[in-house]
Amino acid sequence: MKHSLLLAGLSVALCACTSSSSTKTETTAPQAGKRIPMEWSARNTGTNAQGIPQNRLTLNLTNLTRDELYRTECEGTTLVQGIPDLENSAAYIQCWWAGGGDQYAVFIGDAEQGVVRHRTVDEEAGYGEWEDLKTL
Repeated sequence: MKHSLLLAGLSVALCACTSSSSTKTETTAPQAGKRIPMEWSARNTGTNAQGIPQNRLTLNLTNLTRDELYRTECEGTTLVQGIPDLENSAAYIQCWWAGGGDQYAVFIGDAEQGVVRHRTVDEEAGYGEWEDLKTL
């Protein structure tokens, strides 16, 4: 409830999506019609025994308080731009490794309430179904 009111009150700002590690930062352009200020960040936390990069993903408001809205872990390299079927989301990030991965996105409904969603992606099998993870 607190975050829903905060998000609604901040609807005049623009959305920026950011992926960062210790050496690289990427940002997507604001999405048309999306007004809730939030961004994804990715921090590399090392590699597993098979050499696959491990990342901590965090979704934050981009206001002065920088409230954390959601956090998860993923394997692979991260990407926050150039995913055409996610351009209509308010913020998105993808983790990808060896032909498959995970996509996380925030979709904003008519009531300007955000929902964090996840789906798997595979080069051969295609896209999995979106799973709702958290209502903001």
